[in-house]
Amino acid sequence: DKASYAMDEPISLDVELANCSGQSRTRGDKPRDVSVYFEPVAKTAGGERAEWLLKFFAYEVVSGRLCYASPRFEVPAAQRGDLYHHVTLPPNAFVGRRFTFAPARQWLEPGDYFFLASYEVGDESGLVILHPELTVAQAKALGNDLAYTRVWTGHIFSDAVLFHVERKKVLGLF
Repeated sequence: DKASYAMDEPISLDVELANCSGQSRTRGDKPRDVSVYFEPVAKTAGGERAEWLLKFFAYEVVSGRLCYASPRFEVPAAQRGDLYHHVTLPPNAFVGRRFTFAPARQWLEPGDYFFLASYEVGDESGLVILHPELTVAQAKALGNDLAYTRVWTGHIFSDAVLFHVERKKVLGLF
């Protein structure tokens, strides 16, 4: 949300997942609605909440050293009962949210960094139930075509977002 952070400030990142269909100059690329699965966080096997479909990576600019990577974990299909949020994005529309990371002093030294975000939905998550209150019996009676909606699957990356972590001021000096 800004270009420079003090050591004791939490770092915020605003993420938008946008429908850019029809914006390339390739033949046949026409604007269309795109349904996306938007479950940015889920519970890990240990019960803590972590980034799930959106993954974040922070790198030091000069060395390219990886300073942060979202945890990798699977959510078994049987535990996805509360994970049903999806939205259909018309062309040029977006959905997003803000992610707040710990203050820089807990994980970064003063310097220049960049964030990359990735959005990854595997084929196993390509169908999302239309309504969370549908029972298993009702979903079976309706069938997959009526009880579920198909969402976009694949893997995309964001643009890099640069930010600076300032040195702690001592007597008003850097």
